Amino acid sequence: DKNRPFVMIGGGGHSKIILDILALQYIRPEYYIDDVDKPQLNEMGLRRITADTLPAQAQGTISFGGITTEMLSKRMNIQQQLKARGMVFPPLAHPRAIISSGAIIHEGAQICAGAIINAGAQIGAGSIINSGAIIEHDVAIGEGCHIAPGAIVLGDAKVGEGSFIGSAAVIVQGCHVTAHSFVRAMSCASSS
Repeated sequence: DKNRPFVMIGGGGHSKIILDILALQYIRPEYYIDDVDKPQLNEMGLRRITADTLPAQAQGTISFGGITTEMLSKRMNIQQQLKARGMVFPPLAHPRAIISSGAIIHEGAQICAGAIINAGAQIGAGSIINSGAIIEHDVAIGEGCHIAPGAIVLGDAKVGEGSFIGSAAVIVQGCHVTAHSFVRAMSCASSS
């Protein structure tokens, strides 16, 4: 809903990817929430606010990444706290991502450029499917996961909530990655 004020939570490197996705959808964030002032966001006209000064009817996204399971848990906690205050978290998808009409993308999920989400896949709330990642048919990605650039999750696999799948890692068909797992970059998981 482009009539709701848009808020970015976090202003680090991942926020550049989010700003790109938003710009390509003609969405201009007005505010950001961060522990410190972010001059690059201020220069773009965004105002720093606190969660206590969140505008009514706000929508937004968590715009800091997560490369540890602890960071991924923090992302989800923030999303849940702000949701309890009435904030809406629409799913975001880069227009150059390929998403099957048979896939389900839950609130607050972020699908980056070049990602492929195939039929029957489900992407959990607050998850990041980063640049060039491939999610094959009937895969279930839990809430608050990060599938890093170039990772491949093959058909019927399940990735438990809060898990990190590293760059170029492969999760083989039918594999179940347990919640809060960390799969290293360029590794292959056949069971977990």
